[in-house]
Amino acid sequence: MISGIALNLLALGYYKYCNFFIESLDFMFGFDVQTFSIILPLAISFFTFQQIAFLCDTYSGKTGSVAILDYVIFVCFFPQLIAGPIVHHRHMMPQFASNFQNRDRYSLANIKRYLVVGIALFCIGLFKKVIIADNMSQIVGPVFDAYAAGGILSTTETWLGVLAYTSQIYFDFSGYSDMAAALAFMIGIRLPRNFFSPYRAKSIVEFWRRWHITLTHFLRDYLYIPLGGNRHGQARRYLNLMLTMLLGGLWHGASIVFIIWGALHGAALMVCHIWSRYAPDRARTLLDGGAGWFLTMLVVVTGWVLFRAPDTSAASAMLQSMFLGADAWGLATASAWPPLSVQLLAASAVIALWLPNTVELFRDQGVFIDGDIEPGAKQATPPRRAVFGLSIHVPPFSLSTQWAALIGCLAFFYLVAISRHGVHDEFIYFQF
Repeated sequence: MISGIALNLLALGYYKYCNFFIESLDFMFGFDVQTFSIILPLAISFFTFQQIAFLCDTYSGKTGSVAILDYVIFVCFFPQLIAGPIVHHRHMMPQFASNFQNRDRYSLANIKRYLVVGIALFCIGLFKKVIIADNMSQIVGPVFDAYAAGGILSTTETWLGVLAYTSQIYFDFSGYSDMAAALAFMIGIRLPRNFFSPYRAKSIVEFWRRWHITLTHFLRDYLYIPLGGNRHGQARRYLNLMLTMLLGGLWHGASIVFIIWGALHGAALMVCHIWSRYAPDRARTLLDGGAGWFLTMLVVVTGWVLFRAPDTSAASAMLQSMFLGADAWGLATASAWPPLSVQLLAASAVIALWLPNTVELFRDQGVFIDGDIEPGAKQATPPRRAVFGLSIHVPPFSLSTQWAALIGCLAFFYLVAISRHGVHDEFIYFQF
């Protein structure tokens, strides 16, 4: 097991972190070591984690015997290979085996259902990516590029750029996860849910239960718990939380800004757990509503500045403009924004906060599996905790004329966007 994990981490370290360590040594000690020209293999961060999880569970006797074909399919399963979700062998390999053994799963009626439901979910994911995320990138790019070049924008313009990135990264990555789940379901395979309306969270702990859920589960099961979890007292628990989030930040990218992003979330998790443990009941109740949501989003949005900024100087300048900016108004980069971009940003907020997510919409179709339950068990769906007590009811997906018309409209919007713009941005998580 140790040699297998070491080989996986060695490959990940070389391709993803070699130049980062060289540049760090050059900066700290004044060396003049040249970096290498390294092309990062697609999906290395994702399939490395999947293989490490498999090795750990095999060593502890949790996997049993596995056919080599099932293992190869598990590692190379194309719908989620490039950018997640991070699938676990206990969810995937039983499905591969049952599909080979139970040919009734691929009756004509089931194939029809897989294709119809999969295409519908794929169109929703495509809408998230092309219509929302790609248009948000037209606001994000000019704002962050201005700070990367050493410029300073107004407080209003900086906030719009950061909120646009908050929308872009959610709809980009959740759109990809929806499309991956749709492609898998078209061939009769269910993937774990990866998002559950994270911007509705009313604490940072709840946020990480809703955002990139499969990464959260991996970090918990294969890093936080092996470090000791909460088994050795509260001080050790908080240290383990911080180490886990620091390494989670480093996993996203070989840059100091990702490490600071991980430290921010680690500190926020520590504060949240300390507050839950020691704060009076009345004080905890105050943060269980809109105030808790506001503070959570403030941490998340601040973190996205670090996540997107090219370096600490640009991130620092943006944060100063957001919270201490002297120039409140002005839109110097607005000429590069697409039409109705601010209105689309507002609409994306309504979708993220109050419309049902795809897990809720497709709950009756069995598309997703919960990341913590065994395959075949009843799917657990967290309660919809509406922000400010508001919610917009949309009936679950069904094979109906109304849903067919809605999916057709989404496909039409996509075709119009393609005809007008041609090439679209690649998925954000391709870089990881």
